Amino acid sequence: PPSLLTSKTIIAPTIAAPKAIVASCQIRWILQSSFHKSQEPGLFWAKYVKIWPICPPGMEEINRGINRREFLKLSAVAGVNLLPPIESLFPEESQPKTLPFEEVLRRHPYINPKITAVNLSCIPERFIGQNIGFHHPRESLVMAIPYKEVETGKLNIYGYASGLKEAAKRGQKVVLVVEIPYKPDEYDFQSWTQGMEKIAEYFQGARTFIIGNELNTPYSPWRNSLDQYQELYLVAYEKIKTTSPQSLVFPWQEAYYGKGEALQEFLSKEEVKGKIDGLAFNFYNTSEKIEERVSLYQQILNQYGLSRLPVVISELGKPIGAYLTQDQQACLVIQNLATVAYLEKQGKIELSAWYCAYAGPNNENALSFSTLKEFKSKPGLFAFLLCQRLLVGEIDLVKNPSGLVEVAVSNQGRLLACFVWNEGKKKIVVPPKPGCRQVWKPTGEKLSSYYPLVLYPSYRPTVCAGDTLIFIF
Repeated sequence: PPSLLTSKTIIAPTIAAPKAIVASCQIRWILQSSFHKSQEPGLFWAKYVKIWPICPPGMEEINRGINRREFLKLSAVAGVNLLPPIESLFPEESQPKTLPFEEVLRRHPYINPKITAVNLSCIPERFIGQNIGFHHPRESLVMAIPYKEVETGKLNIYGYASGLKEAAKRGQKVVLVVEIPYKPDEYDFQSWTQGMEKIAEYFQGARTFIIGNELNTPYSPWRNSLDQYQELYLVAYEKIKTTSPQSLVFPWQEAYYGKGEALQEFLSKEEVKGKIDGLAFNFYNTSEKIEERVSLYQQILNQYGLSRLPVVISELGKPIGAYLTQDQQACLVIQNLATVAYLEKQGKIELSAWYCAYAGPNNENALSFSTLKEFKSKPGLFAFLLCQRLLVGEIDLVKNPSGLVEVAVSNQGRLLACFVWNEGKKKIVVPPKPGCRQVWKPTGEKLSSYYPLVLYPSYRPTVCAGDTLIFIF
């Protein structure tokens, strides 16, 4: 029972299970304490189940991670009946959700092109195509180029290189993170030069090239080899500018921690002055920390007389080490993207990209799970699409002493939407929103429709700590 659990992590032995499962796999579960604000101290839940199968034919489906609800179902079948019923313990996840993609597309055909996701173009079109808004003609696309392809010049990028090239020709903003050799001693000047020539020519017209990823981490072999990185960067800069003078070239995207010491060391080099077009950084934390991080890079640019240059959040995701349910991920998507959209309107950042749109089942940042055979969206995908299509226009952000945050979106003074979330520790009653037609959860579930709100204009929903509501006008 949750009341008897005292340690933060408990590794339980294999549980009793139906013979068919025992015959094919071992089951081990981790009960992970919740650090989420909305949970009472001491409440533990089964966060994740990993099944390592000895897979007989026909049971391949078992070889995957499953969510809390599936785990509780499995453990109940196996005779572990110590927890309350699923519906009472996790009411927010007790019912399957039908995400109203078509309604969102119909009502909001335009998007904010400065909100995107890493590897957005990777989601197989045959599964979703235009149905949920990806590959919009105004979409910004962010993709990494593996170093092997840089070295050989044989561009494929998992089969999507040609699609990115065509997007750049159409005028879409394409951001490419160019991987560099893993270690400085693997760097070869001639092969790097030839590879960058081919990349610059192939992706002519791409908006931004970021050279390298997270060199500022303590474990990066490049952290103490910035002189060698300087040579590599200047080669890339020259080749890109020769082919596409309008393209921007950034040094490596900074890791989500640190104070920019390595970046400042690089910017202070005389040889790179005038050859840096902006800065990019990765952010894995909650929304209240975003502006602080943006301010750090603005201060660095100001320090070197580069205040006019743009700042890009090239990867945006959940706090490192945090465990979120899919519903909690959807809330975080709203909170982070609404915050960065406000900062973009303030001129503090140019682009933000959620990491990532597409990935396998074990990537907790991904908005969907996709293979060559199937596509499964998460509630966070709906939240992402909602942000793209509602965060268009004038944006204002207000933080109340209670912890309530409100991001209002309007057009020529007319209120269109309001994103509300709770950064505090207690439930908060949201003030009435006159003229509101609908109230949605980030998962796509409607809390009310037009007629009840007309009849009850004083409708005041509550929002729990960490949760989010969307008011549509």
